[in-house]
Amino acid sequence: MLRFYFSQIVGSGATEDGFRAAAADVLVASGEPVNYGVDDLRVDETNAAGWMIVWADVSATQHALLVADARVSYMPFEDALGNPLGPNDLVGLIPEATRDVIRARLESRHVPMDGIVLTDPIRRVVARIIRRVRIRRALRADDISEGLDLQIRDIPSAKRSRISSALLAAGYDSTAYSNTTTIREALRRLIVQDVRANANGWD
Repeated sequence: MLRFYFSQIVGSGATEDGFRAAAADVLVASGEPVNYGVDDLRVDETNAAGWMIVWADVSATQHALLVADARVSYMPFEDALGNPLGPNDLVGLIPEATRDVIRARLESRHVPMDGIVLTDPIRRVVARIIRRVRIRRALRADDISEGLDLQIRDIPSAKRSRISSALLAAGYDSTAYSNTTTIREALRRLIVQDVRANANGWD
């Protein structure tokens, strides 16, 4: 059954010990057949700090091992009976309390969920994560890390200027928001721009 996880990254980066999702090691150690894919969520792929999102076709045993591992955070795209939902299933099939858990886990990683509605497929949530990472990579050390419910003007002015320059260089239009726009809304607008310009495998 296909399930989604956030995974910490392990490995030294050396050829014989490359960076990889900790979840991958858990799956290999299970002794069962392994079928998974990853998207790297790091700003700097030469540094181990960060996360990968892992989608894996797992058995009940493998899922239990992943959930029990402190390095792995499960994204519960499940129906009311706990059955995993696929990328084309609708967000509205996820119970409200579980949707709240998903929102909290994503927004703690600075991925705003505004604009995602019950009739959207789950793949749109995954695409949102990837698009937020694209913005993060464009901004690098100046990534917008301030609280989502603050306003753009709450970001120090020098950093705001660097952000505008970096967004312009990456093809984004920073005039889509103003200094009184909330950070979550500014990010949503930038993500909408990315949707129009760049498709990804989850669209």
